[in-house]
Amino acid sequence: MAAINIDVEAVNYKSMRLKRDWADQTGYDFVTENTTIDQNFRNVINIKAGAEVKLSTFFLRGGYAIYPSAYNPNVTSMDGTLRVISGGAGYRIHGFSFDLAVN
Repeated sequence: MAAINIDVEAVNYKSMRLKRDWADQTGYDFVTENTTIDQNFRNVINIKAGAEVKLSTFFLRGGYAIYPSAYNPNVTSMDGTLRVISGGAGYRIHGFSFDLAVN
């Protein structure tokens, strides 16, 4: 028996906002900071894929994920994309389970 999973998620980093606590009577509105967020961040699509194979009471797992940089390309010349490879194994019998994974 085997299972394959693919997750795709949209992350809207441009929508981050700083807001004052309403108990704060200074009236500071964070306009400058929120404008900087709009200019320096972007929206991204994260993709994660994995598979699991059951071999009697043993399970083997593997996966791969890509998390693009949240920064606009005009902010930095570095590629901030995070790529993750994962693997793992598990053992299940009579209500007992033991799992080990590495990323």
